[in-house]
Amino acid sequence: MKDCTVEMTARSGGQTTRFSMRGTLERAGGLIVSYEEDGDRVRLFLAPSEMTMRRESAAVLAMRFCEGETTFLRFGEENGEADVPVRTYRYALNERGDAVSVLLRYKICYPVSPQYVSLRADIKIISEEK
Repeated sequence: MKDCTVEMTARSGGQTTRFSMRGTLERAGGLIVSYEEDGDRVRLFLAPSEMTMRRESAAVLAMRFCEGETTFLRFGEENGEADVPVRTYRYALNERGDAVSVLLRYKICYPVSPQYVSLRADIKIISEEK
């Protein structure tokens, strides 16, 4: 496991959001990036052809992205689960030495107002194996 920085830029609805945090990166059947955001635990599972995101707080949010496929955003809490279709238009994973970048474009197919999102994540290793 290595310490890393995670820098993300997300664009949706004409707004751009940027955030940066420290986390860890490990290799286990792909790359696993773990970090905390707003008190929630977040894990990204990165493979050449897909990415899975799991965010845990009082509820669990899970999404899987695979280019050209429709998958589901799963939102679960004590009172049950909800599934919303997600259409992935672009997913690209690029590893270069001590850096990893992810490009992602997708649509969350909310029934009333779909949400289009473009995301770029840059992950940089800042320490060697622990």
